[in-house]
Amino acid sequence: MPVSGSLRIGAFSRRVGVSEALLRTWERRYGLFSPARTAGGYRLYGPDDERRARRMLANLRGGMSAAESARLVLGGAAPADDVLGELVQAWEAFDVERAHRALDLLLAAPEPELVACRSILPRLDRLADHGGRDAHVDLALRLLETRLLAHAGGWHDAPGRLALVGAGPGEPTAIRAIAFGLSLHRLGWRIAYLGAGVPLATCTSVAESLRPDRIALITAADDAQALERLREVAPLHTGGAGDPIDWAMAIG
Repeated sequence: MPVSGSLRIGAFSRRVGVSEALLRTWERRYGLFSPARTAGGYRLYGPDDERRARRMLANLRGGMSAAESARLVLGGAAPADDVLGELVQAWEAFDVERAHRALDLLLAAPEPELVACRSILPRLDRLADHGGRDAHVDLALRLLETRLLAHAGGWHDAPGRLALVGAGPGEPTAIRAIAFGLSLHRLGWRIAYLGAGVPLATCTSVAESLRPDRIALITAADDAQALERLREVAPLHTGGAGDPIDWAMAIG
């Protein structure tokens, strides 16, 4: 059944900037896409296909071969439940060493930000929903944020456009901002990172100094005047809940 938002191959080709012939080659040779079909047999490409195409392009721009890139793109399967369960148990026991061992396995994936946002954070949300004490949740957030940020070395060195990324007022962690930055960096962006809980006035000051091409702030703050000042500096993306990987793909 066609997915809402799916595109025929011509429109999909224009959207991702890849020729129809190359899209068909990637599909036939590597199984990169899994398009639905119309009643007349036309391919319909959805959001997952777009994410794969954009990751493929990012890897190719980085000098990777097409075969290796496709292998990595398709290798982003969800981690085993037993490793995630081990991580949750370590959090609950305040066992930092055990948590690090589980994170070693989980974040060794080609796109650790994808695992963090789509596998680890949902488990953490469940822990909090089931009465996980604040101390457990705080430990988990700090460990995950530190480990994810360790993957960000050199994200300011990309040759592309500059994005100013951070988590605004009231945001206790920058995990989603870091994931957003990592994903955007894979698409060729340079990242200037602000951190978590940054006042909007500080964001504006830094933005006016750096003059980025895009500002991305994970925040639920509704200070319309302060946000408008940021928009005067550069196009502004704000988000609270949601998937930062999808946000990056929409921008990139």
